[in-house]
Amino acid sequence: MSQIFDALNFHPTTFILMTINILVVLFVLNKLFYKPVGRMLEERQRHINEQLDQAAQSNLNARLNEIRYSEELSNARYQAKKLVNEADDIGEDLKRQIINEAKTKANVIIAKAEDEIVAERLRAEREIQNEVSKLAIEAAKKILGKEIDPAEHQNLIQELLKEAGRL
Repeated sequence: MSQIFDALNFHPTTFILMTINILVVLFVLNKLFYKPVGRMLEERQRHINEQLDQAAQSNLNARLNEIRYSEELSNARYQAKKLVNEADDIGEDLKRQIINEAKTKANVIIAKAEDEIVAERLRAEREIQNEVSKLAIEAAKKILGKEIDPAEHQNLIQELLKEAGRL
């Protein structure tokens, strides 16, 4: 074995010193480089995980807000449609009320006009009767050539009116 070690130029002292040297370098690298880098990587991973959790929470909140806003929008549309329908109903009721009031007023005007027509017709009939009676008296005066007293005058008027009513 010694020949193999001599052929390989292997010296046990050098080997032990190199091993100690490698261990010291590993220890120093571990203290100065691997642990700080490991902590930094762990911190970075934790920060990334927190950001992913926050993003997931924000996404969930956004979806919940979207659902809430969608419901509120749907409710607002329903309320608006309800208000429009109520306004239409009120408009129709008002229209019917105005039409009924107009018909009532028209009926009152027609009734007044009919009453005025009847009163005018009665007044005209009385005027005609008075004129006919005056004409009849005048005609009777001319025919008879004398004055008629008021009682006789009234009798003649009544007879003429009866005859005129038969015509």
